[in-house]
Order: sequence, then C-alpha cells, then structure tokens
Amino acid sequence: MQGNILIITKDKSKIDSSFVDKYRSGVYSKVVNKEQIKEIYKIHSIGKVGDLIVNIEKELEDSYLVGTSNLQIAEKLGLERCDKYYHQGKVFKKDIIVSEERTQIK
Repeated sequence: MQGNILIITKDKSKIDSSFVDKYRSGVYSKVVNKEQIKEIYKIHSIGKVGDLIVNIEKELEDSYLVGTSNLQIAEKLGLERCDKYYHQGKVFKKDIIVSEERTQIK
C-alpha cells in the first residue's frame, strides 16, 4: 500500500459504489493514491453531557455507549471501569449532544 491511503467508514452516506464491505460488517473501505486526495482527516465522535466531554463508542437504540479515561467524569456519569484506565457506560440520547472532532492527517 506504499503511496496509498486506506479510507474506512461506517457512514453509508459518505461512500460510493467503489467502497467495499469485505467482511459484511458494515465497515466500508477503499484504497486510493495519496495524489488523489487534497486533505485527510481522522473523525472522532464526541459527546457533551452537561459540561462533560466523553467519547462516543457506539450508537444504541435509545442511548449511546460512551467512554472516558477521566476518573472524575466517569464518577459523575456513573460509568463502570472496563480496564485499568478506561470507563464505559450508557447515556440516553436525550441527555447528550453529539459532535465530531476532526484532526487533519498530514
């Protein structure tokens, strides 16, 4: 893949017929040459619960699975420890504002 970029997304609205779901998992990918791309971003979903910021791990039916490595935030939201430094739990959709954090990849 030298000189190429692998584009990966779960968002069907952002793909065309050239993307492939190789494992039928809902994850679509496409290999493109770096020369074809002007800008590349890593997009990370975050959520705001009151004044607290958490990572959005997964969308569920009526809630989001969220996570954080910040113990104070985890305690305030009642998140459970899932490994040494990370806490996860569910937050109802009505209680969270979801946004995207974009980081340009150079």
